[in-house]
Amino acid sequence: MIVFDEILNGVEHRFCLRHLYSNFKKKFGGGILIRDLMMGAAKETFYAGWEKKMGELRNINPEAFNWLVSIPRES
Repeated sequence: MIVFDEILNGVEHRFCLRHLYSNFKKKFGGGILIRDLMMGAAKETFYAGWEKKMGELRNINPEAFNWLVSIPRES
């Protein structure tokens, strides 16, 4: 992120869901349930839906939840 900040100061940067999931899978393992919750949360258009999916993920794997919410949503 430092390089982005230096070269593209003030430009919005988004994370690629495919790359996020790849890193997520390496760290926490795969599985259809966890993948579907992560992908479902990312695709939610309303905060309440995102909150519900993330709550389900927190109940299944608190470490995975904490890792995801630590990623800045805006840059």
